[in-house]
Amino acid sequence: MSEIVETPLMTGKELRKLRKKLNYTLRDFGSKVGIDFRNVSQYEKGKRFISARTEAQIKQALGLCLEPKYDYELHVHLDYLRLTFFDASLETIMNRVLGIEKTYFTYSEKQLHGFDGIWQSGMIRIYASDKNEQGIMLELTGQGLTEMESWLQELDVNFTLNEWLVMITDPDYYLKEGLFSRYNCSRLDIAIDEMYKPTGNYDLHDLKWKKDHHSEKLIETKLRSSHDIESYWNDKPLGLTLYFGSPNGNFLLRMYEKAKERAKKENRDLEDVLHDYGVVNRYEMQIRENYATSAFDELARNGRLDQFAINLLLSKITVYDEVTTDSGEIAYQYSKDFYEVFGNYQSVKINGKKVETSIERSMKWIISQVAGTLALLREIYGRQWLYDWLEHIMDEVEFNKKQEGQILFEKARLLDNENGMYLWYKKKFAERKYSPNNIPRKKENLDLKLWGIRLKDSPTKYNIYINEQGEYQVSQPLGMTLEQINDLSEKKGVDFINSPLFVVFEEK
Repeated sequence: MSEIVETPLMTGKELRKLRKKLNYTLRDFGSKVGIDFRNVSQYEKGKRFISARTEAQIKQALGLCLEPKYDYELHVHLDYLRLTFFDASLETIMNRVLGIEKTYFTYSEKQLHGFDGIWQSGMIRIYASDKNEQGIMLELTGQGLTEMESWLQELDVNFTLNEWLVMITDPDYYLKEGLFSRYNCSRLDIAIDEMYKPTGNYDLHDLKWKKDHHSEKLIETKLRSSHDIESYWNDKPLGLTLYFGSPNGNFLLRMYEKAKERAKKENRDLEDVLHDYGVVNRYEMQIRENYATSAFDELARNGRLDQFAINLLLSKITVYDEVTTDSGEIAYQYSKDFYEVFGNYQSVKINGKKVETSIERSMKWIISQVAGTLALLREIYGRQWLYDWLEHIMDEVEFNKKQEGQILFEKARLLDNENGMYLWYKKKFAERKYSPNNIPRKKENLDLKLWGIRLKDSPTKYNIYINEQGEYQVSQPLGMTLEQINDLSEKKGVDFINSPLFVVFEEK
């Protein structure tokens, strides 16, 4: 059974945004989810806490399936992988990365993807050339990934393809062993197979109808182009394929009736194909270039292909059903049939975080093991003495060549915003420095007070203010309540209260 992923609890702001997006009034929404509309209002204003149980009740009422999926319901697998390794020799990639000796490969001179030739062992391909700056590229098709997994199991029956990918992309491993300086993923394909269920499977024609009739209301996606293909023979459907995204873009989502496609290709009855393979629908994601690197790094960092694949797919498309509220108005809910396919999930965006390096682990070790002692010394000797002492003992440290190389590597990661611990604490420092809690205010009648917004560091001698339309002006505009400021933040996509660029001040 898939592990249930812990998710942050829903905030009042998120609840309000969800209700408005689905076109519910407070009363209709309360009736829909089984919560008094007055309590919904309190949740949205942040005056009442939304518990995990309440959030689950809301999501389930809106059509989101909360049951975890079982292995026999979904099969998730890599379908294509292209990795390039830099500052490495061909023998190193063969022997130390793949674990396959050179004698098992055959070479052919063939210019492809900008390389001079291909070393091939079965469907495991390595592209190489005399240009060192070009790197060495490993290409694993679906069959190549299957062969690679079989090879790994020959080395160790418990060594999985996922574990191998996590290992070879861990800087602590490849830098320490001197295998290569860095890697890049330019193509990553992932497939989710929906297995046959006696109770019925999702009908992709429902998704096609939503796309053709009310795509702007019933399907929400940022993937720009989409089309579908369905062929017939003697009025018999041979399989529907839906596309979202562009084949030449960074992300292509392809959903198709795999069983019907296979029956057509093998000229067999659909029942026989289902009996042999069990796959009804397939959901494929083709990821390219920079987005592929970010996606691959996220996968390598988490190490869970099944949950990662579901998260990624559902972050790219949202499917709704149209419903009629108690008051007779048209509103929307999540399509229960669609989300039942994937079960419990946490919608995420690929953020491009890299595999955690030893520096980040050292930072975590300081937090868990050293911070308490430092706080104790600060209480005894004072803040300034502690800082002077730390500065003194650090000045006496001399770096060896390995550490100097690590410093250069980590500085490069900083330029690419890849050190998650550093970025997280940088954000927390800014939040503390510019926290709205530092603005003097009384707790009573907080909703009745008026506040203003201005730029923190104005480039002129005049203060620059933000009015209730979100426009800049020199003269001080009329004040706003905190709720109005939150509404303006939603409209403009700027968190004025927590942003280090703005100051929210109480009007006297």
